[in-house]
Amino acid sequence: MTRNAIVDALGVLKAGRIVDLTHLVHPGIQRFGPFPAMRIETRYTVAESGFHVEEVTFVTQYGTHVDAPEHFVEGRRTLERIELEELMLPLFVLYFEDKVAADPEFIVHVDDIKRWEAEHGEIPADSFVAFSSDWYHRMEGGDMNNFDADGVAHCPGLGLDALKYLFEERGVTAVGHETLDTDGSADVRARGASTARSTCSSPITIRSRSWRTSTSCPRRAA
Repeated sequence: MTRNAIVDALGVLKAGRIVDLTHLVHPGIQRFGPFPAMRIETRYTVAESGFHVEEVTFVTQYGTHVDAPEHFVEGRRTLERIELEELMLPLFVLYFEDKVAADPEFIVHVDDIKRWEAEHGEIPADSFVAFSSDWYHRMEGGDMNNFDADGVAHCPGLGLDALKYLFEERGVTAVGHETLDTDGSADVRARGASTARSTCSSPITIRSRSWRTSTSCPRRAA
């Protein structure tokens, strides 16, 4: 790529609207149940050392993040082994906010995706598919788990049939969501797992604040 082509490409990007989709990370941010809270400790101050430095400790799956393949399958690639070129993907958003508003345990199934494709066209291979639920509004000051009085979570999610369809039949690279995990609470209970004071487990995902203005996301890697 020539210098002029790079400058032109940057011009196109800068002419558009740039939106930060990440959540602000802090010790009080809502997180996956078993994980410890983030810790921040001031190690050096301007007054004492001439510079300010903080030590920050938190688990890798914290706030807005990417789950690399190694997160679920031992021996698979970790984030640093995924090439930067693999992180640029066309995004396709499944807007189901209305269904989640009517039913907080709404699960995206194959038929939902096929109806979406009938209206918008087939989802191509090597793409990124995000489930837009409006759940991200709960991150600050809400309840991402949507616990009831008995401590049972009620959250939306992507069904296993939908995930298999996207990855195995459509050949997509990655999926994303706004909830603390990919699995919906109803699916977890159906499998016999407790959702009391915990959330679910998922395949390769990117968790974001909102998908309405996103343009590119990371890749599933083998």
